[in-house]
Amino acid sequence: METLAGEKYPDDFNNRTFKMCSDNSKKTETINIGWDPSLKKDYDYHVVSIFNCNVGNPEQHITYLFSVHDGQPVALVDQTTNGSDCMVKETANQEVRTAFANIFEGNN
Repeated sequence: METLAGEKYPDDFNNRTFKMCSDNSKKTETINIGWDPSLKKDYDYHVVSIFNCNVGNPEQHITYLFSVHDGQPVALVDQTTNGSDCMVKETANQEVRTAFANIFEGNN
């Protein structure tokens, strides 16, 4: 899958540096993330599903990386539009967070 901004998933997990950011801080941290629906590889963030929505132009894409971190569901969002690093953060969308947690916990 390719976003309008040029990210190619799942290949980019091996080809780019992923950094966790937040809305409250300019500080970022490199994370160990990868495509791993079986949860068997050595990642801190195991991506089990990806959803992308391209809306008009590259600046408007939104990509959700549904992940498992420390045994818990985490819905990360990528809205990166430039640069070599992919900047992700936990989504602020409560509906997406709750829906993924319900699916993860088998409450669907």
